[in-house]
Amino acid sequence: MPPATDKPSLAAFEKMVADFEKQNPGIAIEGSSAAYDPLTFSAKLAGGKVEDVIKVPLTEPQGLIARKQVKPLAAELAKWPHYKEFNPQVLRPLSDSAGEGYGVPQSTSREDGGVEGRRLVGVVTSYDDDKAPTQK
Repeated sequence: MPPATDKPSLAAFEKMVADFEKQNPGIAIEGSSAAYDPLTFSAKLAGGKVEDVIKVPLTEPQGLIARKQVKPLAAELAKWPHYKEFNPQVLRPLSDSAGEGYGVPQSTSREDGGVEGRRLVGVVTSYDDDKAPTQK
């Protein structure tokens, strides 16, 4: 979610959420401007305080996948027609060794200050609301 100081982007985000919720009754979106912090993520996850979907630097998904801190998304992604348009090599850092997808790449040149080559990805951390995933 864009910061409150970025009024145009925040307005666009809120419109997108409203449109989505109108098309998908029963699904409520709660935006968050919380940033991923590798130093606090595991504790937040264990305490059930982490967001359902997070954006992380491209260097993080493999560790999150290995520690089983994120949810596989193959079934959900297969329903999305645009998912087939992604280059498989772009998806490799977001997949496990069996090719199971755990996230979607997102170019964020605006968010990362225009640093070329840096990308953030969205990964789903939500499992059963009553039980957080365990760590190995």
